Amino acid sequence: MSLNKETIRVMNVNIYCEYNISEKPPLILIHGYLSSTYTFHRIMSKLSENYSVIAIDLPGFGRSEKSKSFRYSFENYAQLIKEVMDYFHITRVTLVGHSMGGQVSLNVAKFYPEKVSKLILLNSSGYLKRANQLLILSSYLPFSIAMSIIILTNMM
Repeated sequence: MSLNKETIRVMNVNIYCEYNISEKPPLILIHGYLSSTYTFHRIMSKLSENYSVIAIDLPGFGRSEKSKSFRYSFENYAQLIKEVMDYFHITRVTLVGHSMGGQVSLNVAKFYPEKVSKLILLNSSGYLKRANQLLILSSYLPFSIAMSIIILTNMM
């Protein structure tokens, strides 16, 4: 199988894509945290036998742009997936999300349910409540100080 590889521009960010689009039902593969399209390289050819397959590097990961203007949130990642679908003229899709990509997929289904026919979640993270403000602030401190604050917060 020969994959097309290109960088597209959506939401003012350069997004690296690997894809094989045909008349078959579409799948979008969404990688996890600190990962990339490489996660799916071993299965893309097999999936392409029955599906049109698109794998992207989310902004900030892999070969996609590490933008200072893109707001890195699950809501924006969901919008980005919708924009990728629009770019490739896809109206409904099966999303395959691994780890953090599963949470991105859940957000696409939440905000754009008309665009999602199925979700396949692989070792997915779920919806998370916003972290305690003290915990968020401590993430900006050196590790040893942050760990002390976390321990103290959990003791209260």
